[in-house]
Amino acid sequence: MRTFIFYITILGLLWLYQFFSFMGITIPFDPFLPVLLGFYFWKIKPGYYWFGVFLTALFLDVFSSVVPGPTVFSYFLALFCFLQFYRKLALRGFLPAFLSLIVVVILGEGARLLLFPALFEVPLPEGYWLVILKYVFGTLIWGIFCWSFCQVSFVKNVFELSTHSKS
Repeated sequence: MRTFIFYITILGLLWLYQFFSFMGITIPFDPFLPVLLGFYFWKIKPGYYWFGVFLTALFLDVFSSVVPGPTVFSYFLALFCFLQFYRKLALRGFLPAFLSLIVVVILGEGARLLLFPALFEVPLPEGYWLVILKYVFGTLIWGIFCWSFCQVSFVKNVFELSTHSKS
């Protein structure tokens, strides 16, 4: 059930993203990275989780990038750093989890919008730093919202399945 909810949520976000793109509305943040970070705590099987991350990043690249690949690499880099924070800091307290969210979003969006396009030799326009700052700041606000939403015990209890079977 968790895997189903994971894929339905990703599909819904992709549909909304494409709907806003079709309407000509530019979303000033990355809606996927914070949601994918949040889904890590749902203990989805790693194969399904990483496959969902790969498909989401590839889909995002195909429809919004000149070259497919930068988002895939940046998402994998961001999630790898997040997993390192998760293991080293244990992410059990408010401050370590919040700081790791900030660092991972800045790293992931910076890599997606600046580092990997430069490595793939995609020409960036003048004043691109403002676009990067807008996306990083917007993604941080969206990430804080998603993170706060997942902290509510009601939401955790609704979406998390019980691990104990009733006998």
